Amino acid sequence: MVADNHDRLQIDTLRVRIRMAREDDARALASMMSARISARLATWPELMTPSMARNRLARDLADAQRIAPMVMELREDGAVCGWMSVTRLPEHPACGILTYWLGEAHQGRGLMREAAPQAVRHLFEKLGLERLRAAVQMDNAASIGVLHAAGMRPLGPGRIWCSARGQEETCLWFEIDRAMALGEAVGIGHSEAAGESPDAVASEHWAGVPER
Repeated sequence: MVADNHDRLQIDTLRVRIRMAREDDARALASMMSARISARLATWPELMTPSMARNRLARDLADAQRIAPMVMELREDGAVCGWMSVTRLPEHPACGILTYWLGEAHQGRGLMREAAPQAVRHLFEKLGLERLRAAVQMDNAASIGVLHAAGMRPLGPGRIWCSARGQEETCLWFEIDRAMALGEAVGIGHSEAAGESPDAVASEHWAGVPER
């Protein structure tokens, strides 16, 4: 993942545009963070200040070889409505972890279900990934629906460290590979293709999975 690729990371759907984040997005992101959203995320605390959000963005943007931080905005008026990012696994750079969230005012409208499938295809095309994974809380039916809509398949349960709450939590892992995302294959069993157990994915490859 290189900086030049970041310049091409813009995804347009019917109602949403996903673009690379900027430090001046910090205030909008901080204003949307709430207890209800933070409870579903691993690394976004409930009390997120603009300064904290700006520091986070600066850190992610400086790590362009590993992280692609993005914001979602409404095409109708350009208002920031959510977040999406991809982080490469340190041990397996061709495997990325997908993270996302929507502000409460924008939930329940199907925006993420609309955006996720196109975003997944675009990320494979532009970033040279071979696999994309995501972790979701077991009872987060809405987010599980988003991952299914994006073509991702369940790998199984795992454990992740959630710095937002200072504790380890159980999650359900999902995955899609390049062939499935780009329509080059059908019927692939992703847990078998990965060659590793879901618990190994969580504990060995990404002990501190970012926000879901």
